[in-house]
Formats: sequence, C-alpha cells, structure tokens
Amino acid sequence: MRLLLILFLSPLFLFSQKSKSDSTFEYTYFKNGKISTKRLQLSDKIHFGYLKAYKIDGIEIYSMSTRNVGGHGSVDVDYYPSGAIKKAHATSQPDGGIQRGDITHFFDEEGNITNIVDLSDDGWGRTVTIPDFKKVEPPVMNPKNDKKPEVISCAVIYSSEIFIVNFTNKPQTIISKKTPPNGIGFKEKTLVNPGDTVLLGGYYEAQLFTLAATVYSAEVELTKQNKNSSFHFVWDNFTQSTPTLRKHYLLLIDKKVK
Repeated sequence: MRLLLILFLSPLFLFSQKSKSDSTFEYTYFKNGKISTKRLQLSDKIHFGYLKAYKIDGIEIYSMSTRNVGGHGSVDVDYYPSGAIKKAHATSQPDGGIQRGDITHFFDEEGNITNIVDLSDDGWGRTVTIPDFKKVEPPVMNPKNDKKPEVISCAVIYSSEIFIVNFTNKPQTIISKKTPPNGIGFKEKTLVNPGDTVLLGGYYEAQLFTLAATVYSAEVELTKQNKNSSFHFVWDNFTQSTPTLRKHYLLLIDKKVK
C-alpha cells in the first residue's frame, strides 16, 4: 500500500498522465494544464509536420519541422517533471544525400535556451554552437606598464540567409512582420509561387550565428482565394553552405485542421 501511494504522488507519474493525442496533433502539458509541447503528427496524408514548445505563460520558445518525404526529419523531446521541455534533439537527412542534420537544444525549467549543440555533417565542418552569455570586459591598460599593446585579430563576420518555401498549391504573398535589425534585402511583401523557394533577405553578425527563428517572423496576406485556408509556418533545419554562411528555410504549409 505504501509503494502504491508513493507512485501515485510521484511528479513523473502525474506528468505522464497529462498528455493526449489524436490523429492530427499530440500535446503534452504542464501540471497546471497549460500546453508544454504541440506536435503535428506525420501520417500517410500529412508529410510535413512540426514540434513546437512553449513556456508556462504560452510564449513559443522552440519550433522545428518534421517530414516523412524527401528523406526524413524528426524531433525527440525530454521533459522536466513539471512538464516543461528539457531537451529537443532534431535530426534530418535528405533522400539519398550524404548531409546529416543533428541539432540539440537544451532548456532550463523556465524555458530559456541554455545550450545548443550542432553535430550536423555537411562536408564543410563546423564548430559546435554553444551560446556564451557572459559579458567579456576589455583589458585594463596599466599606464605604468611600458609593454607594447597586444595585437588582437578582427572578428569573423558570419552571414545568414532566410528563404521561404511555398508548399501550398497556390501563389501566396508573404508579409515580413519582424526582420533582423541588421537585415539586408527584406521586402514588406514577397510573392511566392507554389513549390518555389525564394530568398527573403539576409543578415550579418560577428563571431556567431543567431537562429533565424529568433529574429524573423512572417504572415500570409489573406485574399478571397485563401481566406479559408489554415497556414502554418515551420522552420526547417538550416544548411551550412560555407563555414561563415548559413541558409535558413521557412516552410509555408496549408493544412486544414479542426
């Protein structure tokens, strides 16, 4: 009887009960009933899905695409006993390609990203991405020190490009709602035909890469032809074209769901 009572009160046991799924979506929940993660599940009819994670106040903190065509893309998730996301491991590989995407995001229990480990293989080689939030103070120069100042090398400039991929069956006008502060080439509206991949713009940074999902957002211009559609934007895994250039892909999917 004592063992049964312990199991009943265990946080892990309580959390495991707070999840549900149907043929389209799978949800997990915080203990207070708020949604922690939402997964659009793949099937014989749904070939492009996603995994989204949220803070306890409903703010989206993670979004990654999944697919079961053109290779594969999947996301495995670990959770804290509270129901909050702890780790998201995204893997992908094109059909017949030698490239491999392998990116893991780590979160604290409040939903803040604490680490990103990128073990993707694209033939160029890359440094594992580990954000450093520590402020580096400049060296203090001693006026009594007659040593020559140390020569410091210039920062490496990293560039990123953002593309939109139209997976709907009609031309769509993309409205850029949020663009990088150092962005170049972004337009307020961009017309994208069905199946096309269009460059929206790019941005530059020193010494690091910032995920495009944190600096860019968009919406679809509603018309008489698409007003009854249900649009989803999903970030696919980026590709590393060179050691200093990344290409990010935002997928537009039209999925009518209940």
